[in-house]
Amino acid sequence: NLHKAANENDEFISRAFKLASQLENDFGKKIGFNISGLTEIEKKIRLAFIGDQIDQQQKLELTLDCAAFLCYMIREKHRGKLIKFSDFDPWAWPMLFENSELVTYPIERLWRLISLDRKSVV
Repeated sequence: NLHKAANENDEFISRAFKLASQLENDFGKKIGFNISGLTEIEKKIRLAFIGDQIDQQQKLELTLDCAAFLCYMIREKHRGKLIKFSDFDPWAWPMLFENSELVTYPIERLWRLISLDRKSVV
């Protein structure tokens, strides 16, 4: 896959491809970087956060995997550019769009799951 090869140098985005492969194995069907693919990652993350089968570190890793999937999809479909600040955690990375003043923080939206989950434990 040309896209996969081009993104192997991007450690964060490579998580998206690993997650898609894992979900394909789990669900026995092709997972695309589209709305139905987002539906599948939403199922995966909801199930992970509903149960107590995985620990906090695994939830963090899954959240980053799902965020990478979302960022890759937005980048490919809407030409978003993720700005990775080396001195910031991923939740603070903005995504910018060509010829637009629109800025979004797609990782932050998923990151909230971790913080909300931690609050419920405390």
